[in-house]
Amino acid sequence: MAVSLLQLMREAETHLGQLVNMLRAPGVALPGAVAIVAVKAAGSIAQQRPFFMNKVLPVLIALGSAQVGFPPIALQCFNGSM
Repeated sequence: MAVSLLQLMREAETHLGQLVNMLRAPGVALPGAVAIVAVKAAGSIAQQRPFFMNKVLPVLIALGSAQVGFPPIALQCFNGSM
């Protein structure tokens, strides 16, 4: 069974879109562990595949600027004040 490069690229785009939509969904609070894994996965994809940076970076920046649902200690860790 041969898989074409085009098919792999389409699947990657689809799965990245699902990940970004999960992070972007307004009013949906992801459980802590799921949120951590999703943010780390999106960040890793953006670092390793700069081609996808324009899809991932705006969502991560919006998450960082919203600061909704994070306990104060977590914000201190992200801001580097600990």
